[in-house]
Amino acid sequence: MYLQITVNFSASWCKPCRVFAPFYSELSKRYPTLLFLIVDVDELTALTGVLYIRATPTIFFREDGEQLDKLVGANQPELENKLAKLAKPTSTNWLEDRELPNV
Repeated sequence: MYLQITVNFSASWCKPCRVFAPFYSELSKRYPTLLFLIVDVDELTALTGVLYIRATPTIFFREDGEQLDKLVGANQPELENKLAKLAKPTSTNWLEDRELPNV
């Protein structure tokens, strides 16, 4: 099974990020098979530097640790298009679909 993640690199001082945040939150309810994360670029500067985040918001689309796509800017229709392509039919709980190692 796939672990599908969207990561929104955002900043508290970024007006487009603040406007975009409720929409991103609503999408997390509409796509329950995806894991939605928000990273504050000012809190995790080392990570954002390594990933070359140069604008906010920047959304990464990842699956099982590999980056599939990226969206720069608060383009809501484009984000919905990318999510529709990423979302795979699974149960509504992504953790239930994961094959966990035997401990």
